Amino acid sequence: MRHILRRREITVDPWRYLGEDAAAGEALIVPFAALRAERERWWSWGGRLGVRLSPADRAEDLVADLAAALEQV
Repeated sequence: MRHILRRREITVDPWRYLGEDAAAGEALIVPFAALRAERERWWSWGGRLGVRLSPADRAEDLVADLAAALEQV
């Protein structure tokens, strides 16, 4: 279990990375390449979803996904 510093307090980090044990519904961070490769899988994820961009990824390429996510809210 990781801890992070948030608002000057040490707290448990609720986010997990792809490849770590993450139960359905937990907050999960996936690489942008994984999001692109398996869109349907990640769009149906029951918890919060974060995207990790590599230095080679362009943030602009994520705009369409963000717009679609906002439509679902």
